[in-house]
Amino acid sequence: MSKDLHINTRELFDLLDRMSGRAEMLTQEVLEKAAIETEGQAAELAPVLNGDLQNSIHWESSKGKSEGRRLKTRPQEGQYLVGSSLPYAAQQEFNNKNSSGFLRKGFAHGMRALNQELIKLSIDD
Repeated sequence: MSKDLHINTRELFDLLDRMSGRAEMLTQEVLEKAAIETEGQAAELAPVLNGDLQNSIHWESSKGKSEGRRLKTRPQEGQYLVGSSLPYAAQQEFNNKNSSGFLRKGFAHGMRALNQELIKLSIDD
């Protein structure tokens, strides 16, 4: 006598859909945290004359943004951008000997924060 094996694939696909949605949500949360960390560190390292440059640094994604002017470049879906819309920001980033690389250093800080969040997620799950 043979027995039939039945697998309910609908339940499996439902589970995969839920996991996919959770993965996307966690990815967005982690990327947003990294963008916030990058923004904060870059603003802290930016040269300060009157605070305009420091206050102009913000993050933006296709799903939201921090306070401040919009960046000239619009983020693609799933992309997070951190920067300043001030015309002299690039000059300060690349040519100011006292504070060169404040955005790049902020980015490095944000990447460390991103790695820590990913490690935390892999341990928690």
